[in-house]
Amino acid sequence: MLSILALIYALAPPLSYLLLFSLGLHRSAVIDAGIALSCVLLALSSFKRLPFAVWLCSVTIVLLSATIGYVHHFRDSGESG
Repeated sequence: MLSILALIYALAPPLSYLLLFSLGLHRSAVIDAGIALSCVLLALSSFKRLPFAVWLCSVTIVLLSATIGYVHHFRDSGESG
């Protein structure tokens, strides 16, 4: 029960951001959705066996976005919205 509450607490801000920008048809919403889905799949892989290709794709997306975020300043919602 506590893990479900933690999951809701962790996903609420990114999902609200995603909803806000997807309604405005902003391209960053697609990127954010891909990163969020990858994170959810990686968390799910701790509890359930996923195909290796799915796991590898998720790890690649997260590592690539983290590397790009390290060298490039992404604007937050107040700057880009």
